Amino acid sequence: MSEEISEAVLAAEPRMVAVFVAGCAERVYRRFTMSRGDRARDVGVLVEAVDRLWDLDAPAESFAGMVTVLRGFRELRGDEDIKDLGAFEAVVATLHATEYRATGDPTAALACAHAVRTAMWLAGSEELGDVETARQQKVLGLGDVPLAQVRAEDAALGRAWAAT
Repeated sequence: MSEEISEAVLAAEPRMVAVFVAGCAERVYRRFTMSRGDRARDVGVLVEAVDRLWDLDAPAESFAGMVTVLRGFRELRGDEDIKDLGAFEAVVATLHATEYRATGDPTAALACAHAVRTAMWLAGSEELGDVETARQQKVLGLGDVPLAQVRAEDAALGRAWAAT
């Protein structure tokens, strides 16, 4: 985790951190959905979580149950080998993003960012990790950019990265 990102998250307004974690989850969740088509319920939960993360007016309480459900995903139980690290990191990132929204704890946002950076590194190269770090820095410095634009950019990156 870069010191610049850590400092920016800790200094940012909660609404900006909410955009930040939503974008992180958006960029990585497809690494789970594309490899876990046989688990329609879990795929649905992850998609719903990412959609809800973009609802900046959703109350914190609406994320508490989602955190519990995500913690129950088999990737996080530790009782099986993790064969698909991209799917694992997607669940971890989305879990931390929802934890941030449930609690407002910036350490959850930092853990989310770290999971996404790790997922991109695992996807193939340090270059992807560097691109992710640059995106995180950009999102934290955006200010008053339309939410739909941020989500569209993050979705495009996520689709591209899911194909790697």
